[in-house]
Order: sequence, then C-alpha cells, then structure tokens
Amino acid sequence: MPAFTIEIESRTLGSREETPRSTLLELLEERISVSDLIRRTVEEQVRELLAKQRLDEQKAHPALERQYLTVQEIAGQAQQGAVRFPFTHTKQAPDVQVEVQKALQAFASGRYLIFVGKQQVKHLDEEITVEMGTRVIFLRLMPLVGG
Repeated sequence: MPAFTIEIESRTLGSREETPRSTLLELLEERISVSDLIRRTVEEQVRELLAKQRLDEQKAHPALERQYLTVQEIAGQAQQGAVRFPFTHTKQAPDVQVEVQKALQAFASGRYLIFVGKQQVKHLDEEITVEMGTRVIFLRLMPLVGG
C-alpha cells in the first residue's frame, strides 16, 4: 500500500493563538491506534520544531508544553489563580520519549481531546481508520480558574 499524508490540527481552547498549528503525518496503513497516532504526531512535532521551523532548542520546549501540561503543572498554577503556558529555560533538546509519555498521559486524563473526522476518540487502544483527507484535530482544553 502506498504512503499517504494526513494533517493533524492542534488547537487550544481559550488560547490567544487564533491560528491552529498543523502537523503533516505520513502513514503507510489506513488503520492506526490512538496511542500510535499520538506518538507519531508528537515525534513529528518535535522534528518540525527543531528542524523545519529552525527554532532553537530553548524555544522548542515551551511550544511543545502548550499542548501537554502535566497534572502537577496544572495544579500548581491553578493554586496561583491561572493556568498559563510554561516557559522553560533549558539548553537541552526535548526528549522525544518524555514528550510522547506526557502526551499519552494528557490524553488519558482528558486534558485534550482527539477528533477523527466528526467522531471523538476516547481510548488509547482504540483503532481508527484514516485516509487521505481525513480531518484529525487535537483539541487542548484549558481548565477554568477554581474548577
């Protein structure tokens, strides 16, 4: 089966970023698990951040963390009255496997949703079917202050 490309659109509700970020993902098969879709998307996001957009490593961390805050980061910021995107001062390149694990945990705990076509996927082990032109959206949820 020939390879085909799908577009993964990343959006954040409540963000000042009006334009969704897109990641192109090349697939060899039409069936993929949600966990593999997340893993492949995060890996490609890291590659794009470091290579295609030519961002230095210091800027890559905050861009990734916009999508995948940890529970501890959310709880700590909520106690201060607002949840904001972190800004990390570091000289190290993002660890792809750490970012993948953060993304998987964030999905499993409901901090972002994934829509394939018009259907919301709910489980990491769920198998989905995609084809050229399938719309995939990663929708990041921002918690409200006090709740």
